[in-house]
Amino acid sequence: MASTAFVPDYDDYFRQETHSDVSLLITDDAAVSGDASLARRLPGHSMVLVPFSDYCRAKLETLSQAGCCQGSSEQDATLAWLQRPFMPLGAVFNYCKTQLAPRSYAGAYNSSSIDGKLEVLMQVPKGQQELAKLLVKGMYQAQPTTTDGLSQLQLLQLMLLADHFDVPKVQAAVAAALSTVDVQQLDWDAAVQLLQLPPSCAQQPEFEAVRRLAVQRVQQQLGDLEEVWADPARQQLLLALPFEALRQLLQDDTTCVATENTVVYTIERWWGAQYAALQHAEHLRALMHLVRMRHCTQYFAGIVMQHSSLVQQSFERTALPLMRECCTLGGFARLQDAKCPVLQQCPAWVAEQRPASARQPVVEWRLPLASLQAPVEQLLSSGGIATVGFSDTCVVQGQPMRIKVEIKAVDTDDKAADTDRAPVLHIGAFLGLRDLPAGSMRLVAATISVLPLKAAAPPSKTTGELTERLMSPERIWGFPQLVPLGTQRSWQAVKAELYRMELVHGGASAAAVPDQEHSSHLHIKVEVKQLL
Repeated sequence: MASTAFVPDYDDYFRQETHSDVSLLITDDAAVSGDASLARRLPGHSMVLVPFSDYCRAKLETLSQAGCCQGSSEQDATLAWLQRPFMPLGAVFNYCKTQLAPRSYAGAYNSSSIDGKLEVLMQVPKGQQELAKLLVKGMYQAQPTTTDGLSQLQLLQLMLLADHFDVPKVQAAVAAALSTVDVQQLDWDAAVQLLQLPPSCAQQPEFEAVRRLAVQRVQQQLGDLEEVWADPARQQLLLALPFEALRQLLQDDTTCVATENTVVYTIERWWGAQYAALQHAEHLRALMHLVRMRHCTQYFAGIVMQHSSLVQQSFERTALPLMRECCTLGGFARLQDAKCPVLQQCPAWVAEQRPASARQPVVEWRLPLASLQAPVEQLLSSGGIATVGFSDTCVVQGQPMRIKVEIKAVDTDDKAADTDRAPVLHIGAFLGLRDLPAGSMRLVAATISVLPLKAAAPPSKTTGELTERLMSPERIWGFPQLVPLGTQRSWQAVKAELYRMELVHGGASAAAVPDQEHSSHLHIKVEVKQLL
């Protein structure tokens, strides 16, 4: 390609028949062959097309060598002169003016095109013929202005056309236009596409700034994986990412997690969503090899990952038992001392820990007060010791879990008490791992509390807080007397007690206002202290 130290301006020749020796036929790549109604025809000039488009130069060389034109020796000499290495474009410009001023090349060739010129076919994606015309116009301009007024997606389409037809100065113009976009204003689809540019574009220096812009946009939206799995809208964005964009996200040193377990979980979820798109097995392997193994938790690496079919597909069998060793205390150092080959095969195992997620692992459940009425009345009418409860699904650090609330009637130790006494009631909250996808289980230590109206006040006796304890994957656990309600004989009395303890949020200040009951709720908070 010719030097760009001096680029002459041929804008006056664009779409002009003067000195035109080439006919450019722009057509949709899905168009029926020979259907002229679907094509756009532009007059072209070899003095422009040869130095500024490798695609056009190759086409014209092929036509010339095939003997498609009369006086081919003269044309071959012209093409050869224009392609001389390191030829200053100023000399090219003066040469072309000298050669073309006395005469026109229109009709100088004998070919099958309708105007007797050499015909260069430019097939473009459907609906991009106008962009192709702008691409050709950019070849004629010293400084292409064809990017003006285009949307970000149109700029990307123009850039891909410039890449396909080998027009680097238009590629550079697109890169310059995109690099001026504020990261907050960068269209999401455009950012994703910029992260999967073909190597011929991605490797050009002009696109480095644009690629960094796209990385910033994706990081702003998806850079905290714990935030992603707590937000259904962000989940959909991540699950729809193409492979290259997801790989960029997971290999970025600024991507945040609570633990490296979340990265494995993310890959599994993405692979499950993308499986129908026939992702290649090497894509799965490349993503799994981005897991920074020594920062996974010991239980997860030693048990969960060992039983994951996706992990087994991604690593050699000999690497599987080393995953747990890598996560144990001193295990990574032992692998290093032994010069274990897996550390060379999987460089991410050696990488530093990712930044901590900004999201606190907290589940907040607003339990409608009205939903308690039926369980309480059921207990009161039963006249004995019983338990009723209900649950809801939540997500903790990417893991689906189930939080459950029970209303329980218990007996007392007072054997002399009246047999007709009202039962002693309490509310208990539980958190459990239930209905989890195979291979996705994670253990947690957590506390559960029912928040009072005055969040800043110290916890009262009625808002008992759990001490941290391990949650087994085989059972759910909680604190059975989280909110003791005492001896009550009716739902109205229970409700009044909840209001007295200031545990009812969002409703009336007194229990005697029934029309406000639909908006009243208990605020149950689960804080995950540790992922094990």
